[in-house]
Amino acid sequence: MALEHIPFVDTLLREYLLYRGFVGTLAAFNADRANDRTHGYDVERIVDLVFKRLVPSLDVDGLVSTLALLRERFFSRLDASFAPAV
Repeated sequence: MALEHIPFVDTLLREYLLYRGFVGTLAAFNADRANDRTHGYDVERIVDLVFKRLVPSLDVDGLVSTLALLRERFFSRLDASFAPAV
């Protein structure tokens, strides 16, 4: 799935949950979206998470897990020519 379709799919899912009356599930989904470490792949929000929350609070576990997630989802898919930069 292309990354630009994620907000559309999220909207469809939220509408479906509301239609079915799954308000608890909708609330949980909204909370999970708000706490999503990838922030819908918004680079500025990811940078804010790392440099304005995790690093200043010295949250080593959060930083390591976030970097592992980025390595798994993003950096592993980069062209080999970018490997030295990561």
